[in-house]
Amino acid sequence: MNQTDQTLPADIPTTTTDPTIDPVPGEGVKAMTASEKKRRTKRAWDEMSTTDREVLLESVRARRQAGVERDTRELMLWLSRAGR
Repeated sequence: MNQTDQTLPADIPTTTTDPTIDPVPGEGVKAMTASEKKRRTKRAWDEMSTTDREVLLESVRARRQAGVERDTRELMLWLSRAGR
């Protein structure tokens, strides 16, 4: 085989001129399927009882409050050390 008989990767066309092929991947059927799946997905929150939701919300509030208190303590400690 000589040099002209070999096909190099750059010689193979990567684009098509067929108008029936979707030029943008992810459009069309796949995008529709993803949105339908998203609508059908139930969240754990939707399946929880009202009591469980309240307990969860209260634990989140407590965690956030503890985080604020921790951040305040660390800030005060940092300020006291920076003032020395």
